[in-house]
Amino acid sequence: MLAPLAATHLLADETDSEAATKRRAADKFKIYTPFARVSRAEVVPFVCDAYGRLGEHALMFVDSMAKRAVATGRARHTRPTSCDDCPSP
Repeated sequence: MLAPLAATHLLADETDSEAATKRRAADKFKIYTPFARVSRAEVVPFVCDAYGRLGEHALMFVDSMAKRAVATGRARHTRPTSCDDCPSP
C-alpha cells in the first residue's frame, strides 16, 4: 500500500495517485519477476493507495477472479440480507 499524500508521490502527481501506483507496480515487477521465472509463475503487482484505490494490475486481477468465480459457479452474493445503509441493487 502506498500513501498518496507522501512527499515523494506528491512531487510526481499531486492530484492523482495513478502515477504512484504505476511506479510501485513497476518496482514490484523488477523485484519479483526473477523469482517468478524460477517458479514458472506470473507476477501480479497488487498495489493500492491509502484510500483503497487499486492499481491497474490489481483491478485486472480482481476482475479475472470474479469472472472465474462466475464461470465456475462459485460466485456468491455477499450483500447483507438487511442493511438500512446499503444502496439498492
